[in-house]
Amino acid sequence: MNQVYKDFIKVFLVGGLGFAITNSITDFLFGFDFHIWKFISEIVIFGGVLSLFVVSTNRWELKKRGLEDKKIKLVNKKVVRSKMSLDNLLEKIKKAFFFERHKIKKIDGGIELDSNMTGISWGERMTIKCHKLEDGLNEFEIVSKPRWRFTLLDGGANYENVMMVENLLEN
Repeated sequence: MNQVYKDFIKVFLVGGLGFAITNSITDFLFGFDFHIWKFISEIVIFGGVLSLFVVSTNRWELKKRGLEDKKIKLVNKKVVRSKMSLDNLLEKIKKAFFFERHKIKKIDGGIELDSNMTGISWGERMTIKCHKLEDGLNEFEIVSKPRWRFTLLDGGANYENVMMVENLLEN
């Protein structure tokens, strides 16, 4: 099945069911009767409109970033070997324009980056862990994921974060 259809179904079910269940609970608390056709119509109408808007916005973001043909996951992970030290990478990240909106802090054995919520994203949390290897190289484990666990689509932001760190490590 095409990724667009999977995204559409995921947003349709989560958004439509969530809205209909919330409305049914509210109706029950205020003493209104439950009607199955109202429940189904709320799922179809709200879920349909929400999924059309969210999935088309996500596709637009992917296209804008040149990622529309890639299979993008919410949590992106990559392991990169490099001669660069953790401190040098930290300095490069602090100087990089791409990461200027991130809060950067050094943690034990790595770096943690947090971005704030924007109009398109709930924000991302990225960790970079460094392991020294016997051959003199460092192995960097880069993981970028949404700050909020209920995020369904991210427009390729986490994929782009990992690629930018990999770029810094290779240059």
